[in-house]
Amino acid sequence: DFDAPDGEPARILLAIVTPLDDDGAQLEIIADAARVLHQAPVRHEIARATSLTQFLATVRTAGAAR
Repeated sequence: DFDAPDGEPARILLAIVTPLDDDGAQLEIIADAARVLHQAPVRHEIARATSLTQFLATVRTAGAAR
């Protein structure tokens, strides 16, 4: 439970690991993730992915489409 404003449970969690002194990389990754996850169809496909391969294919396709 992440106390989401919509009351729905979280279905997608991101863990971002970068060097401690590289704030630019962190911001770039967060911005890219926000652009991709802003698209409802992408979120639905990610939630339905049953393998890492499906997840990556969805993210890469969505990222390439921007």
